Amino acid sequence: MFGRRFAKRAAWAYTCRIMETIEQLVAKLPLQEAKEALVEIGAPAVDPLIDALQDKDDGVCMAAIEALASIGDARAIPAIIDVMHDSNLVLRQTNDVKEALAQFGGAAIQPLATALRDPDERICRLAILALTRIGAPAVEHLAVALSYRQGEMRRFIVWALGLIRDARAFDALVSVLKDPDPDTQCTAIEALGQIGSQRAFEPLLAALSSPVVDVRAAAAAALGNLHDPRAVEPLISALRSDHIRVKESAARSLGETRDSRAGEALIECLTEPHTALWEAAIEAFRRIGDARAILPLVRALAKPDVRTRKEAADALGHIGNPRAVAPLIAALRDPDSNVRASAIAALERIGDPRALPELELVAREDNETSESGRIADLASHAIEAIKQNMNEQRGATGIVARAEKTSRPVAPHNGG
Repeated sequence: MFGRRFAKRAAWAYTCRIMETIEQLVAKLPLQEAKEALVEIGAPAVDPLIDALQDKDDGVCMAAIEALASIGDARAIPAIIDVMHDSNLVLRQTNDVKEALAQFGGAAIQPLATALRDPDERICRLAILALTRIGAPAVEHLAVALSYRQGEMRRFIVWALGLIRDARAFDALVSVLKDPDPDTQCTAIEALGQIGSQRAFEPLLAALSSPVVDVRAAAAAALGNLHDPRAVEPLISALRSDHIRVKESAARSLGETRDSRAGEALIECLTEPHTALWEAAIEAFRRIGDARAILPLVRALAKPDVRTRKEAADALGHIGNPRAVAPLIAALRDPDSNVRASAIAALERIGDPRALPELELVAREDNETSESGRIADLASHAIEAIKQNMNEQRGATGIVARAEKTSRPVAPHNGG
């Protein structure tokens, strides 16, 4: 009996010391050492840390949130969400609070799903961010919220579902395409493109006929993400639009398809007086690698826009046709160092020895620096690569010649 009483008193005394220690540590927040010690104590520190959420000092409140997240006791989740109603912390520390709530993982999903209905949009936004951070397990709750949230919050949920990229959100996102707000429609289109399911082809094709220019442009961009060959002809048709944003999106998406059927229509884009469209068409040719684009790309090397000249050189390098060598050699004298760097990279990729004399001159004399590095160093690297390629080709030619020689039939010897 005495032993049992002594053990109870000892346990009570230990608990009192622990609680006293916890109170002392909480009083020292937001010191990092105090927060780490409270995390080490664990469950016994949860209730005092929840009480600390009421502290008017943002630093103390945020330290308590972080400590509770590290301990991982689900009792803290509603308290953290609740304190946000009475605090400006949600405005100043949204990212940190979001990360803390997401740290609870699956245990936080239901409380956060409840917070999606909160009339305070700050709380709803925080819940969306935290659920997005949790990811796939939260998709169904976010999709359901589309049925009762409107306006900016609905658009924000759509954005979140696109970021998570889970196919289970497909039907909910397709339903949002009927939203009367064009911005929300565009966000849903982008989300469908991010998910990338070929099931989205028909809804996106329908959106490509929308009377709203921004919706058509978003649909053209999203179709490229599907990598569906059925999208090629509709995208080629979209290149005939009267609106530059639609045409630019269609051109970039045709590049994503890497389908040679787009070549002729993209060449026509290079004749139009719109820099953004040139750049989109050039990027598409870089991906498709269509040799029919060489002549218009060579012409683009003389355009006044630096970025257009740079991307034209890049595209010529990726196409890799020897017909581009002479124009690229001429581009080594372009006044912009980034264009010269792209021309060097293109010549290195093509690997034609005709470029060596001019590249050697550049390596000796061009001391300017580009985004890719010092021009002279880039030229030296290209020279080495081209020479190595030449040596490898000579070696391969020699091996083939020796193989052919040894495989020739020997004429029979007719000795007398």
